[in-house]
Amino acid sequence: LNERRAAEQLPLLLAGIGVNTGPVMAGLIGTPQRMEYTVIGDAVNLSARIQTLNRKLGTDILISQATYSALSGGDWLTVTSRGFRRLKGKSVRVKVYSIDDAVLAAPAPALPELPEGKVVSIDRARVVGEVADAA
Repeated sequence: LNERRAAEQLPLLLAGIGVNTGPVMAGLIGTPQRMEYTVIGDAVNLSARIQTLNRKLGTDILISQATYSALSGGDWLTVTSRGFRRLKGKSVRVKVYSIDDAVLAAPAPALPELPEGKVVSIDRARVVGEVADAA
């Protein structure tokens, strides 16, 4: 995207992304007048803290040790260890990695067509479980 923007002499789009893997609570939160679908939990908070390191480290995408472990075995990703970092709200340092290169040519797994009102669980880009009625 930025290569095309640079060729068109447009400003580059810069973003810092933090990714963590772990359990979260997902659902509607709020009042009857204003409901919002969101995810909450320590895993979400840690990804937000990791995201803030991008500016300091001059990186675009940082991942946690948990995410790195979940992705291991793939040859489509090049990462660099950025060491253990102290993050706000954490009593222990957290190991982070920067994503240096990702080959996005690998096809994404096919997801089933879902009739309206049906849901399916997805875990790490794999379909797990059966299609069920939405609650």
